[in-house]
Amino acid sequence: GIIPSTGIYTVTASSASPSNCTRDMSGSVSITQVPGPGINPNFTVTGGGAYCAGGNEVVVGLSGSQVICNYLLYKDNVFTGTTKSGTGSSFNFLQPQTAGIYTVMASQISYPNCTKTMTGSTTVTVNPANTAGVPSSTPTLCINSVLTSIIIATTGATGIGAPTGLPAGVTATWAANLITISGTPSASGTFNYSIPLTGGCGAVNATGTITVNALPAPTIWGAKSVCDNSPSITYDTESGMSIYTWNISAGGTITAGKLTNEITVTWTSTGAQTVSVNYKDLNGCTAVNPTIYNVT
Repeated sequence: GIIPSTGIYTVTASSASPSNCTRDMSGSVSITQVPGPGINPNFTVTGGGAYCAGGNEVVVGLSGSQVICNYLLYKDNVFTGTTKSGTGSSFNFLQPQTAGIYTVMASQISYPNCTKTMTGSTTVTVNPANTAGVPSSTPTLCINSVLTSIIIATTGATGIGAPTGLPAGVTATWAANLITISGTPSASGTFNYSIPLTGGCGAVNATGTITVNALPAPTIWGAKSVCDNSPSITYDTESGMSIYTWNISAGGTITAGKLTNEITVTWTSTGAQTVSVNYKDLNGCTAVNPTIYNVT
């Protein structure tokens, strides 16, 4: 019940039947009235908010204070061990705070058991740093060939900025925490790309490498001017390649080596003739058009 005044209070138990049967309870309690203005509970908890992991942390404070009080900081209803003496004005607890819901309790200095919880609470949220995973592939392909899409998983980001280092004809897009790199490269070389993540926390780039090989340009060497019905005229191209494809005009016949880097031809007609060749090089690339060699 409500205690009407100060003093030392005890409790006696009395039974209803038999009547007048009583017994004093053990112990007593002393009630003291605190002089002075008492604790003002109307100061509001301030600060809090979100910050990036590894970045500048946030602080928690109080909109005002009394010099008669100490102020105890609680996180998720557990005392943090942080206490601040009242200044008569607003203040911040000095220590940056980790994630949680913060409240403040005031304790009167002269009477530490006299406490009141301050108004409201504030929440501190720690956002994780952005991440970019390992590319799904580090491809090597021929120029003007369709790139099998490269996928890079991200966390924290809300998009991407302008990529650098991608070959012409290749682009990058972002959706649902995935970067997709696709297209048809129209330039050859080794391309070390970098794609900045946007939004979220931290400066993070997705990186990788695409190697684009140029198409081969077969060369042909051999007799340019020959006599009609001359046998065993040889024509050569680069060795060590694969899938050699030779063709000659109707005025001659390939008599040997059609699937190698050297063919033997017998020319049976006069006039302008041609020899052509194409192949797959060591990178697996083939010229768009064969090389043509004119013979008369």
